[in-house]
Amino acid sequence: MQAKAGAPLLSFFWDLASVEADKRVTAAVSLISVLQQAQSEAATAGVACTDLAYAIRRLVRGLASPRDGARQGFGAALVELLVTFPKEVALESVLTLMEESMQLQGSMKGPEERDMLFGRVFTCAAVIRSARLATLAAKPRAALVERVVKELLFLGRKTFLQELGTVILCELLRQLPAAELQATAWPLLAPVVAGPLDEWPPHALLLGLELGKLLPHATMAALLPGVTLQGGSLLCSRNLPALVAPLKAASSSHPQLHAVWGALIEQLAARSKPDAFAPKPSKEIGRASCRERV
Repeated sequence: MQAKAGAPLLSFFWDLASVEADKRVTAAVSLISVLQQAQSEAATAGVACTDLAYAIRRLVRGLASPRDGARQGFGAALVELLVTFPKEVALESVLTLMEESMQLQGSMKGPEERDMLFGRVFTCAAVIRSARLATLAAKPRAALVERVVKELLFLGRKTFLQELGTVILCELLRQLPAAELQATAWPLLAPVVAGPLDEWPPHALLLGLELGKLLPHATMAALLPGVTLQGGSLLCSRNLPALVAPLKAASSSHPQLHAVWGALIEQLAARSKPDAFAPKPSKEIGRASCRERV
């Protein structure tokens, strides 16, 4: 039997999908406040009340809405709900709701399938951005990480989701100790960064740069024996020719700069001393980019 909400609660969901950021924020704050009040009056502590159960289902489903501001508003509200009600709302239950309400079917038309795919990505993002992974015991955390990584990699089969999915995946990896990352996530990630560096797509390079920050140097060298590393990093002068292809692919058509460029610039800027890599990218990559445009 599905939970039904009272009238006061229902009034917030329309504004959560507004294109105006202020309206979305106000609606999210009001929603959480009303849910806190309702939950404080619940008969059983630690069990979601009727309004909270309804809100969870409504927010997850709303992440697949085609309305312009829905994903931003419903996503932000879901993150706050997960932060506010850690005992009442299990992260696993949110993923299960996602799977039930956003099933992909062969009969779907393009726009409908696209909405479902984005909804699944944003659900994973909400789970990760709740920052509750650290509160889980090791075994359930490993199971949840495996579930989310598999989902994001599956969604990454769609080219238009590769960058976004990898950005969210990197957010997940940052929340894991290096040993857990290697034991739980790496076996699933290894195929993404397999093969020669010059054949990596942009999202694989983004992932490789992030792994280089999170894992010990010796571990990175052992995991990527076929790739030249310097201090565990992909950014070294010997790799410069190989980096041209993935960076060109990250710059060829989309009007928004690919996230891999931000990661690359951040890592270069963080170095305490300039190295042989520093003066060369603009020449090599710039020359290749110019040839491509001509």
